[in-house]
Amino acid sequence: MPQATVSHESALALHELCDVLPGKVHLTVPRTFRKQPPANCRLHRGRLAPGDTSARSGFRVTTPLRTLIDVAAEDTVPAEQLELAVREAVDKGMVTLRRIKDAAQQAGPDRRLRDAVEKALR
Repeated sequence: MPQATVSHESALALHELCDVLPGKVHLTVPRTFRKQPPANCRLHRGRLAPGDTSARSGFRVTTPLRTLIDVAAEDTVPAEQLELAVREAVDKGMVTLRRIKDAAQQAGPDRRLRDAVEKALR
């Protein structure tokens, strides 16, 4: 099983959910991962559940829903791009409105995902 999963802004680009073009490859790795990443990579340490990823040809990528949750939590993507990504994910049938609303409610005090969902679906 691979230790690194394409995530965050890189996963947004792979899923074609918005116009963000990351300057580095964003990868989520286990918290215990200790290797030094190449200069063109940004590592995010965390735990991904099996349902948070999907297989592509030769690599794994976070699901659209997990990608939206991660990007909202990091606060590195402009709000209008996050709103576009939410709208695109729902319009393309990648995530249901119910699931994205549930994820936004579970985000706790962080309102970025809730705000993006509200604005994107007006």
